[in-house]
Amino acid sequence: MSQALTRLRLARIVNQDEDGSNFHGQSRSNDTHRSRTDREARLFRKGNGKEAKLSYSMHVLMENRHGLVVGACVERAGTKIEREAALKLLDEQKEERGIEVDTLGADKAYHCQEFISELRRRRIRPHIACIDCRELAGLDRRTTRHDSYWLSQIKRKLVEQIFGWVKTVGGLRKTRFIGRQKTELAAQFSCATYNLLRIAKLVPS
Repeated sequence: MSQALTRLRLARIVNQDEDGSNFHGQSRSNDTHRSRTDREARLFRKGNGKEAKLSYSMHVLMENRHGLVVGACVERAGTKIEREAALKLLDEQKEERGIEVDTLGADKAYHCQEFISELRRRRIRPHIACIDCRELAGLDRRTTRHDSYWLSQIKRKLVEQIFGWVKTVGGLRKTRFIGRQKTELAAQFSCATYNLLRIAKLVPS
């Protein structure tokens, strides 16, 4: 069973300007500022040039054939959290459901030597989108020459439908809950609802 992972930032903005600085022009970081209402939320930028927002990081494990969510978790926002959450979700599949994952499809954020080496240690083929300047980061023609690799690159994009639905219909673009555990519970309920709607569409009329 081929899997795909990605990340969703669940923003909860408290006492913060859109440019990531206060009215004195001071820069803000997790070392100097903390939310007054949600101590677990962390300042995080989605990319260069983007403003920092108080956020959580949501991660989803999806099966590729039908685009259903098979695992979801919410963690503190951070640059290395994505790959740690991916391994956590893989462990849950094996320990709780006895599912041995064969391949893992993911975007360029997961293209690093350490993560790919860990997948290979677990006998999981890394169908990771390549960053051109990282040719030696564990991916080469042994992996990318197969049709299954390119199929995973197409199928993994189905996960964007999950995040789009969770953020809009599920109402988690800005979480209404305080604390990671409550936010994770809301995310899991939202993913379960998405699965039910997805299954209804897959069943022949």
